Amino acid sequence: MGKNTSMQPRKQTASQMSNRAYVGPADIERLDRSAILHRTPCGEGKLVWRQWGKGPVLILVHGGFGCWKHWVRNIEELSKSFTVYAVDLPGLGDSDPAPDATTAEGVASVLEQGIDVLFNKDEPLYIGAFSLGAAITASLIRSLGDRVRHALLIGTSGIGLMWYPAIEKLARRSSKMSVEEQREVIRKNLAVSMIADRRLIDEDTISLQFDMLAQERRLIGLPISQSSIVLECLSTIGKHTTFVWGELDLYLKPDLKSVIKDLNSRVSGLDIRTIKGAGHWANFEADEIVSNMLLDML
Repeated sequence: MGKNTSMQPRKQTASQMSNRAYVGPADIERLDRSAILHRTPCGEGKLVWRQWGKGPVLILVHGGFGCWKHWVRNIEELSKSFTVYAVDLPGLGDSDPAPDATTAEGVASVLEQGIDVLFNKDEPLYIGAFSLGAAITASLIRSLGDRVRHALLIGTSGIGLMWYPAIEKLARRSSKMSVEEQREVIRKNLAVSMIADRRLIDEDTISLQFDMLAQERRLIGLPISQSSIVLECLSTIGKHTTFVWGELDLYLKPDLKSVIKDLNSRVSGLDIRTIKGAGHWANFEADEIVSNMLLDML
């Protein structure tokens, strides 16, 4: 992919963002049923991968509190051109916990072990990763080297003091609340921290987030998200990586413009892009834009 060497990131306009209704539970169930399941070692348990499509290998890595469903709006389109492998991170979704889940390197080593099982050493790999998964993927790219043709890191954490959890801005949810009250909290939190366009926060979107938050969470991602792993890897992974943030991503400190300036001061020629009007979960909110960026890697 071409590099953007200027200090200003490339922007996509809000008019380019998808206005499609979110796929609902039936679509998710259909995707799940149509997937080929793979299980690779994860400590004493298994790491679960779902596979769709044909073509070059594209690995999708989800964010914190999530699972493969963070990519539900992208998988169908991407599987027309890629063999898509969506992994559940250790301790989330259907995957068992990792032996060392306290560092990006520890989690990435489990992913790399799975990659060595699933693919030949000379198989070119493409990666799309979101949020916590993007920070873990930075370590993975550093380890895999030129096996990774290109990666798209969306809303990445792991950028030291330039990322903060914004916990104080989120409403608290309690099991003592009624289901309706809990859903209202999720609606508000999605609007604050994940999705800028409130039209996309419909009942299906709330149900998706409710289900992911209800899973047994055995990966505490905050230490990884608050680490500096991406900065540590930047000079090594920069040539293989495109960084993407939604213009309204809540988790950046002090702001997106400052983050971009800092990254460019560390490594020149980084490919950094922003999506105008989008929030943190850009692969959901601006799915067509993000999917096209992933397709452009070919």
